[in-house]
Amino acid sequence: ASFTAGVDRLRKKFGLTVTAQASTPATIAEAKTFGADRVRVDAMALVSGARPLANVRRYLLETEAAPRNAALENVVALMKTDARTLFDAAGSLPTTFVLGDQAPHALFPSSAEDLAALAHEMGLPAQLVRDRVGDLGGGNSKLGLRGARWAVKDPDLFGGFARAIFEAYADGVEAGKKPGALRIQIPNVALGGEMAIVRARLEREQK
Repeated sequence: ASFTAGVDRLRKKFGLTVTAQASTPATIAEAKTFGADRVRVDAMALVSGARPLANVRRYLLETEAAPRNAALENVVALMKTDARTLFDAAGSLPTTFVLGDQAPHALFPSSAEDLAALAHEMGLPAQLVRDRVGDLGGGNSKLGLRGARWAVKDPDLFGGFARAIFEAYADGVEAGKKPGALRIQIPNVALGGEMAIVRARLEREQK
């Protein structure tokens, strides 16, 4: 309580805005009790459940267009449902969804044995799975394939992520709710051209 009171004094004195990192309804509710002004959501939390994760993996691993597209549509539908619950929890607080804050290889097991088991479970050749996951990068995620670089490489996936969030927000507005302002954040931007490409795709999904 004393820490919270101290933060409130500093916030009022310097006109600060407190943003809470909260990616579940429970943590958003907790952030509101502590007086957060805004909420920052790691959008990857929306694909951490068993069903959305399975579909994101299917999308990233398949080589044929039809199963990739089907998996992507499943991802959008599942993310949209979960995003609605986050908007409901945030209420009128402005909410920022961060896309690609984690590298794509983080969506897969790291050991060869677990990758082989995943390949068997998905009915895909083990070598194909190893190669595809290897292409997603590894090592230092701060310098590798994440954020803007991932979005430029895979605009369809990021477009799907954004569409799910935009549609969930629009559904709330149409239902008479008054959600706070929505922002989409793309980390790891190094070049203006990267941001221009990503922004154009996100704006297309917003229409």
